[in-house]
Amino acid sequence: MFFARTVFTVIAVTFCSQFALLGCAFAQGSGDTEDAAAVSSATSGSEALTARDIAYLGSPLISLIGVGLIVYFTRKSDVSEQWLKINEAEANYLQNKLDKFYGPFIVESDANHLLAQDLRSRQSAPEEYRLLDKLFDSEWTKALSAGDKELVREICQTGERLSSMIKENIGLVDPDILPYISRAIAHFRVLRLAYEGKLGDDSAPFLRYVYPKQLDPVLQMELERLQRRVKKLRQEPTTPHGEIAPLDLSNYPLEPWEDPDRPDFDPSSGELVVADGSGSSLLGSRKD
Repeated sequence: MFFARTVFTVIAVTFCSQFALLGCAFAQGSGDTEDAAAVSSATSGSEALTARDIAYLGSPLISLIGVGLIVYFTRKSDVSEQWLKINEAEANYLQNKLDKFYGPFIVESDANHLLAQDLRSRQSAPEEYRLLDKLFDSEWTKALSAGDKELVREICQTGERLSSMIKENIGLVDPDILPYISRAIAHFRVLRLAYEGKLGDDSAPFLRYVYPKQLDPVLQMELERLQRRVKKLRQEPTTPHGEIAPLDLSNYPLEPWEDPDRPDFDPSSGELVVADGSGSSLLGSRKD
């Protein structure tokens, strides 16, 4: 960009200088032919401008126009260079999101989904099967083949890896997606505890912790949104593009997660008193 601007400036200055010199040369060359007319005009008292006078007067004007063009295009080049830097920085930031979180998480999660569906396909009633529910049934676990037992172990461990991936890259996640991510982390955590047999044998209190089905399409939507933005920034690097289009999750609402009422501490009495309402999540994923 700097090189192109320098070349343009040199060409423009050279052009203006040559054009001005051409005007002077024209004025000088036409002087002899105009001397008689000038003398005649002087004799007759006429004050008409000669071609030489016009050329001398026009040369500075031509130079001024040239300088104006130089300033205009130099300024335009500076603005384009600024947008190039801005767009490049944004594209690199978004690409970092794709490379460090969204891409790896979606690939790992999809691989885990394939394993889970393979295990589902061998159940007597696949349409009624949920792994989280079955992990509370020790008889079901014992009856699994050695291969399916290994699949269950791998599925639960992958959930832990996905949780770690989320926590290590949480700063790269769009705030609107955080409530979905929180549900997924809760699912992976309860799944691990159930696999380790630490939650007893009654699955009913924990079935609300099933994997949030909305998360997968939400992540895919975000992946495609970021990819489109990066592509646009790369294809038109010197053009201002405004803000990135917002993420519309209206088609994938989360089910309300209601907290039970809880007491608050009353400093005046030193006791717990009934609260005015239930608590709420900082991420807004629960209903007040």
